[in-house]
Amino acid sequence: MPVVFCCENNGYAVTTPATAISAVTPVQRAEGFGLVGRAVDGMDVEAVYEAAVWAVEHARSGAGPTFLDCRCYRYAGHNTGEQMLGLTYRTDEEIEQWRARDPIATAAARLRERGIVDEAGLRALDETVTARIEEAVAFARSAETPAAPTALDFVYATPTLTTATRWGTR
Repeated sequence: MPVVFCCENNGYAVTTPATAISAVTPVQRAEGFGLVGRAVDGMDVEAVYEAAVWAVEHARSGAGPTFLDCRCYRYAGHNTGEQMLGLTYRTDEEIEQWRARDPIATAAARLRERGIVDEAGLRALDETVTARIEEAVAFARSAETPAAPTALDFVYATPTLTTATRWGTR
């Protein structure tokens, strides 16, 4: 099946380090399901690109599905409750070490160093991206709110017992 699964692995299961709750890596877990997997530095844009090219080529070749474990970091907490509860499972130093590896800033610096883009080009790219995001948000906000019986259409391949019962489709 030509599919690529991509895990944005921030190293935490909400507030618990993933290493504390699993004896295997995500790639090892994927291999248990028969997927070929690869771990990649998710903070390195070029490394992710190269891994994605490999994964897509592998999947398209008919060799089966692939799994990418993109190891990255989330700078903010998993949810707003963390701040309200004063949870401190990460140190400021840890967060700052990861901020120093910000993938967008690092990629932009590499492009500048190689003479591929200058500051004006980066500003133009930022403006283009911002405009596309604003268009997408406006499109989403202007969409019609689905009627309750159809709200879960296309969310599940088949209705779950809970959703089917709730919406009277069973």
